Amino acid sequence: MRAILLLLLATITAASAPPPKDTARRYATTLDHLERYCSQTDCFSDEKFWRESARVARQSAPDIIHAIMLRSPKWRAEEGLLYVPLVAFLPRGETMKLLRDYLRSTNEFERIWAREFITELDMPDTQKAIRALSGSHQ
Repeated sequence: MRAILLLLLATITAASAPPPKDTARRYATTLDHLERYCSQTDCFSDEKFWRESARVARQSAPDIIHAIMLRSPKWRAEEGLLYVPLVAFLPRGETMKLLRDYLRSTNEFERIWAREFITELDMPDTQKAIRALSGSHQ
């Protein structure tokens, strides 16, 4: 019985543990690239930016969400929305689980942006772009 309780406690602790510190470093170059790209265009109506975000999503794991959220305190207004295309092309189940976990964060920015990403993923324009570009490997 004690072993079961210890295993349960270890599982709960692991599930609520902060992301590894190297996550932000691992994805820094990738996220910087998307930020630079977006600053040169109207990224939300630019199909090339959506394609680039889809390419990045295919090369990344859903844990990129941690690196995105670590950047959220620096955003003013809607700057974080540039990551909507990337988030939209990540594997949906794992991504939604991470975003729901961030809804319970003690960090206000993380809660706000988790809610914003979840909302944007269900928007008709986002769904239309996903359908149009899914399976595209350009």
